[in-house]
Amino acid sequence: INYEKGIASAYLNIGVLLSNEGKHKESQDYNRDALAIFRKLDNTFGVITSLSNIADSYLTTNDLDLAKQYLDTARMMSEEDDDTFHLQMIYEGYAKLYRKKGDYKNALEYFDKFIAIKDSLFISESAQTTADLEARHNLLKTEKELELFKKNEEINALQLTRSRTFLA
Repeated sequence: INYEKGIASAYLNIGVLLSNEGKHKESQDYNRDALAIFRKLDNTFGVITSLSNIADSYLTTNDLDLAKQYLDTARMMSEEDDDTFHLQMIYEGYAKLYRKKGDYKNALEYFDKFIAIKDSLFISESAQTTADLEARHNLLKTEKELELFKKNEEINALQLTRSRTFLA
Protein backbone atom coordinates (compact mmCIF):
# COMPACT_ATOMS: atom_id res chain seq x y z
CA ILE A 1 0.00 0.00 0.00
CA ASN A 2 1.39 3.39 -0.98
CA TYR A 3 0.23 5.57 1.89
CA GLU A 4 2.21 8.73 1.23
CA LYS A 5 1.18 10.67 4.33
CA GLY A 6 2.22 7.72 6.49
CA ILE A 7 5.52 7.45 4.67
CA ALA A 8 6.16 11.17 5.15
CA SER A 9 5.31 10.90 8.85
CA ALA A 10 7.70 7.96 9.18
CA TYR A 11 10.43 10.05 7.52
CA LEU A 12 9.78 12.83 10.06
CA ASN A 13 10.07 10.38 12.94
CA ILE A 14 13.28 8.88 11.55
CA GLY A 15 14.62 12.40 11.12
CA VAL A 16 13.91 13.22 14.76
CA LEU A 17 15.57 10.01 15.94
CA LEU A 18 18.64 10.66 13.81
CA SER A 19 18.85 14.23 15.07
CA ASN A 20 18.68 12.98 18.67
CA GLU A 21 21.60 10.67 17.84
CA GLY A 22 23.59 13.62 16.48
CA LYS A 23 23.29 12.49 12.85
CA HIS A 24 22.11 15.85 11.58
CA LYS A 25 22.95 15.45 7.89
CA GLU A 26 20.95 12.22 7.68
CA SER A 27 18.17 13.83 9.73
CA GLN A 28 17.98 16.71 7.27
CA ASP A 29 17.75 14.29 4.36
CA TYR A 30 14.80 12.43 5.90
CA ASN A 31 13.08 15.70 6.79
CA ARG A 32 13.57 16.97 3.23
CA ASP A 33 12.05 13.75 1.88
CA ALA A 34 9.08 14.26 4.21
CA LEU A 35 8.85 17.90 3.14
CA ALA A 36 8.67 16.93 -0.53
CA ILE A 37 5.84 14.47 0.11
CA PHE A 38 3.89 16.87 2.33
CA ARG A 39 4.20 19.60 -0.30
CA LYS A 40 2.96 17.17 -2.96
CA LEU A 41 -0.01 16.31 -0.73
CA ASP A 42 -0.62 20.00 0.06
CA ASN A 43 -0.40 19.10 3.76
CA THR A 44 0.41 22.42 5.45
CA PHE A 45 0.84 20.94 8.92
CA GLY A 46 3.37 18.41 7.62
CA VAL A 47 5.21 21.02 5.56
CA ILE A 48 5.57 23.34 8.56
CA THR A 49 6.69 20.47 10.80
CA SER A 50 9.32 19.43 8.25
CA LEU A 51 10.57 22.99 7.82
CA SER A 52 10.79 23.44 11.60
CA ASN A 53 12.69 20.17 12.03
CA ILE A 54 15.17 21.11 9.31
CA ALA A 55 15.65 24.58 10.84
CA ASP A 56 16.25 23.02 14.26
CA SER A 57 18.85 20.69 12.78
CA TYR A 58 20.66 23.62 11.16
CA LEU A 59 20.55 25.51 14.47
CA THR A 60 22.18 22.55 16.18
CA THR A 61 24.99 22.48 13.60
CA ASN A 62 25.33 26.29 13.73
CA ASP A 63 24.40 26.77 10.09
CA LEU A 64 22.46 29.84 11.13
CA ASP A 65 21.74 31.32 7.69
CA LEU A 66 20.04 28.13 6.49
CA ALA A 67 18.25 27.77 9.82
CA LYS A 68 16.83 31.28 9.38
CA GLN A 69 15.66 30.53 5.83
CA TYR A 70 13.70 27.51 7.00
CA LEU A 71 12.36 29.35 10.06
CA ASP A 72 11.22 32.26 7.88
CA THR A 73 9.29 29.97 5.54
CA ALA A 74 7.76 28.02 8.44
CA ARG A 75 6.82 31.24 10.24
CA MET A 76 5.17 32.73 7.17
CA MET A 77 3.08 29.59 6.63
CA SER A 78 2.19 29.31 10.32
CA GLU A 79 1.09 32.93 10.52
CA GLU A 80 -1.03 32.54 7.38
CA ASP A 81 -2.62 29.45 8.91
CA ASP A 82 -2.92 31.03 12.40
CA ASP A 83 -1.08 27.93 13.64
CA THR A 84 -0.04 28.73 17.21
CA PHE A 85 1.15 25.15 17.76
CA HIS A 86 3.97 25.61 15.27
CA LEU A 87 4.50 29.32 15.95
CA GLN A 88 5.48 28.43 19.50
CA MET A 89 8.28 26.17 18.26
CA ILE A 90 9.30 28.59 15.51
CA TYR A 91 9.59 31.53 17.92
CA GLU A 92 11.70 29.35 20.19
CA GLY A 93 13.89 28.58 17.15
CA TYR A 94 14.30 32.29 16.41
CA ALA A 95 15.24 32.93 20.06
CA LYS A 96 17.96 30.26 19.79
CA LEU A 97 19.09 31.62 16.41
CA TYR A 98 19.48 35.19 17.61
CA ARG A 99 21.12 34.10 20.86
CA LYS A 100 23.72 32.16 18.86
CA LYS A 101 24.29 35.24 16.67
CA GLY A 102 24.76 37.38 19.79
CA ASP A 103 21.68 39.47 18.92
CA TYR A 104 20.21 39.39 22.41
CA LYS A 105 17.57 42.03 21.74
CA ASN A 106 15.90 39.90 19.03
CA ALA A 107 16.57 36.73 21.04
CA LEU A 108 14.63 38.20 23.95
CA GLU A 109 11.84 39.46 21.67
CA TYR A 110 11.29 36.00 20.19
CA PHE A 111 11.68 34.30 23.55
CA ASP A 112 8.92 36.56 24.88
CA LYS A 113 6.72 35.62 21.90
CA PHE A 114 7.47 31.95 22.54
CA ILE A 115 6.51 32.25 26.22
CA ALA A 116 3.35 34.23 25.41
CA ILE A 117 2.09 31.51 23.06
CA LYS A 118 3.18 28.75 25.43
CA ASP A 119 1.28 30.43 28.27
CA SER A 120 -1.73 30.99 26.04
CA LEU A 121 -1.79 27.34 24.98
CA PHE A 122 -1.40 26.26 28.61
CA ILE A 123 -4.28 28.49 29.71
CA SER A 124 -6.42 27.20 26.86
CA GLU A 125 -5.60 23.58 27.72
CA SER A 126 -6.25 24.27 31.41
CA ALA A 127 -9.61 25.86 30.61
CA GLN A 128 -10.54 22.84 28.49
CA THR A 129 -9.45 20.47 31.26
CA THR A 130 -11.49 22.45 33.79
CA ALA A 131 -14.53 22.38 31.50
CA ASP A 132 -14.11 18.64 31.01
CA LEU A 133 -13.85 18.07 34.76
CA GLU A 134 -16.93 20.22 35.42
CA ALA A 135 -18.90 18.34 32.78
CA ARG A 136 -17.82 15.02 34.29
CA HIS A 137 -18.74 16.24 37.78
CA ASN A 138 -22.16 17.36 36.56
CA LEU A 139 -22.72 14.04 34.81
CA LEU A 140 -21.79 12.08 37.95
CA LYS A 141 -24.01 14.33 40.05
CA THR A 142 -26.94 13.79 37.67
CA GLU A 143 -26.34 10.04 37.65
CA LYS A 144 -26.32 9.96 41.47
CA GLU A 145 -29.51 12.05 41.62
CA LEU A 146 -31.15 9.69 39.15
CA GLU A 147 -30.00 6.69 41.18
CA LEU A 148 -31.36 8.30 44.37
CA PHE A 149 -34.67 9.04 42.63
CA LYS A 150 -34.94 5.39 41.52
CA LYS A 151 -34.18 4.18 45.08
CA ASN A 152 -36.88 6.50 46.45
CA GLU A 153 -39.31 5.17 43.86
CA GLU A 154 -38.48 1.59 44.92
CA ILE A 155 -38.97 2.48 48.58
CA ASN A 156 -42.31 4.17 47.81
CA ALA A 157 -43.43 1.15 45.78
CA LEU A 158 -42.46 -1.22 48.61
CA GLN A 159 -44.25 0.93 51.16
CA LEU A 160 -47.35 1.02 48.97
CA THR A 161 -47.23 -2.77 48.55
CA ARG A 162 -46.75 -3.21 52.30
CA SER A 163 -49.70 -0.88 53.03
CA ARG A 164 -51.95 -2.75 50.64
CA THR A 165 -50.88 -6.08 52.11
CA PHE A 166 -51.48 -4.80 55.66
CA LEU A 167 -54.92 -3.44 54.75
CA ALA A 168 -56.02 -6.56 52.94
